[in-house]
Amino acid sequence: MKATYQWIRELVPEYSGDVVEMCRAFTMSGTEVEWWAPCGDDDWVIEFAVTSNRVDCNGVLGLARELAAVAGLDVVLPDTSVLEDDTDVNTLAAVTVEDTAACPRFTARVLRGARVGPSPDWLVSRIEAIGLRSVNNVVDVTNYVMFESNQPFHAFDLPKIAGARLIARKARAGETLTAINGKDYELTVDDLVIADEKGPVGIAGVMGGLATEVGDATTDILLETACFEPLGVRATARRLNLHSDASFRFERGVDGFQTEWASRRCAHLMAKVAGGTFAKGVIDVNHLVDERPTICFRPEQVKRITGIEIPFGRCREIFEGLEIEVTGTPPGTVTAKPPTWRGDLTREIDLVEEVIRVHGLEDIPLETSMRVALVLDSHGARVRDVVKRTLVASGFLESLTTSFLAEEEARMCLFASTEPILIRNAMRKDENALRQSLVPSMLGLRKTNQDRFNQNVRLAECSVVYINEKPGEIPRHLPLVSGILDGDFRSARGVVEALAEALRIEGLEFAEPPGDHGDWLDAEASAQVTLSGGAVLGFVGVPAQGLLDRHELKVRPLVFELRLDLLEQAACLDPHYEPVSKFPPVKRDLAVIVDDGLPWGRIESVIQELNLPDLEAVEFFDEYRGRQIAKGKKSLAFSLAYRAFDRTLTNEDVDASQARLISALEQECGAEVRDSS
Repeated sequence: MKATYQWIRELVPEYSGDVVEMCRAFTMSGTEVEWWAPCGDDDWVIEFAVTSNRVDCNGVLGLARELAAVAGLDVVLPDTSVLEDDTDVNTLAAVTVEDTAACPRFTARVLRGARVGPSPDWLVSRIEAIGLRSVNNVVDVTNYVMFESNQPFHAFDLPKIAGARLIARKARAGETLTAINGKDYELTVDDLVIADEKGPVGIAGVMGGLATEVGDATTDILLETACFEPLGVRATARRLNLHSDASFRFERGVDGFQTEWASRRCAHLMAKVAGGTFAKGVIDVNHLVDERPTICFRPEQVKRITGIEIPFGRCREIFEGLEIEVTGTPPGTVTAKPPTWRGDLTREIDLVEEVIRVHGLEDIPLETSMRVALVLDSHGARVRDVVKRTLVASGFLESLTTSFLAEEEARMCLFASTEPILIRNAMRKDENALRQSLVPSMLGLRKTNQDRFNQNVRLAECSVVYINEKPGEIPRHLPLVSGILDGDFRSARGVVEALAEALRIEGLEFAEPPGDHGDWLDAEASAQVTLSGGAVLGFVGVPAQGLLDRHELKVRPLVFELRLDLLEQAACLDPHYEPVSKFPPVKRDLAVIVDDGLPWGRIESVIQELNLPDLEAVEFFDEYRGRQIAKGKKSLAFSLAYRAFDRTLTNEDVDASQARLISALEQECGAEVRDSS
């Protein structure tokens, strides 16, 4: 909102502060000034950042009321006297309002004998200062008073109105209008229009029509001043992509109770600059109902909320300056009724805010010492951060998917045997259930990337799933981390192990998944992941072929899904020192032939149970099936690293441990050492 320093001062003539003091007064009372700049002799244009709740400040009069309240002065309203002749306006024009909800008030005045031409210099300079272009004296007056009063107007060339009657109604199917910008607009039955007996002559609250606009030859003018319902104006303006200063104000709401006053103000200036006289009276179709609230005000609330003791006498003085009607005195009941242009005042807290901002926001006491407290993230938040950073370091991109799936896909649940929760009014008919696993969402993402020929995909997501443990009650929200990647089982397992290492979780075990997971996982290429205490942390492996077929995947990606709540419980995020041996390791590679169905996790668990002295690391690196291996068998190759802290190990030391290891694998797994030849 733009206004000039002198324009505001004309309405508050007793104000003596300069432009800097004026801008400070506005800003410190809540109406922020963005900038000001000189505009002519002894005047400045000021740009205000008007908040959405203060629609009254979209007019200079509203700004003047603010300044007067803060400075303790009076507003002097501009002249609204209208030069009228003896002809009754009702004999020259008529108004019909068919939709009183969309147009609760409509006034009309008729000016005869006007002379349309250039505006006087004072009017041109003022409207140009606020960024408007001078058109002619009649149009310039309507724009000037609109910015002054926050009430839009429209001037019609009266002889061009068929039947001299304006009708506020909804548009009819197929109707169009050529607006004053020269563009044609197709109207719908939801648009409110101003029409004559032949058809629309304006889009209500947005823009007038070209056929009835005021021109150089116009002498008789019908001045429309109306109030329109904000939502309807906003919907029409947005649908037509047609916005104006008038629609800006109607969309935010104008004070319909001031419509007739604004009409008189506009009529006064129009006759002054364009000549002519107005017909006697005004056509006023008014269906407004005064619904202003009566608000109970407790003076003690001011101190409780702001910390400032402000006497009730000062509160009453502030309210009167804001033209708020106050009834009663403490200790009795005090009530307040805001003026019609302050629709933002509906609660007691609004009145407290008015008191403190006018009294002075700078008077609110501040703490002389500021206490600074170090706030750390919760343990759970830190664990999630480590998980996400580890996945990113492993080449994953974070995904974000919705919680809704098709009912069949939502049946997948790796941590319970429950039915999914169905949604009655799903936004998509084919996604009517809450998911119990993130894996179907991951597979959907892999299909999207497959369709776009993307390879080497790595995607992961941290989110919750919904376990319907007790039907009819709120479901259990289970936090999970799930990912999908192209590669082999070793790659997927490596990601899980990297997460465990980053969280300092030891003793992970990988074992064959339960038989009841056959619909979800390929048992021969998957593993169940458990913590050292036996709790099931999650799963890693290849999805079942049925799932892959359902998503029309041509590849066999790996997936993993882990419980974040268990990761949080097991994680140790506090760094601790581990000494490093200064002696070199001794490495041995070993390949054993085992049954084809035996998972690597079983081999690993047997080795760990031995607690071999000085065994530092075991790393799987190859799986082989071929001509040298009997049918139904496979070769698993892995490396072992031995290291002592007090000496360099000898071959004899390592040979003894290797012998124990091979013996245990032969007995527990039926393993046979593969001949290196």
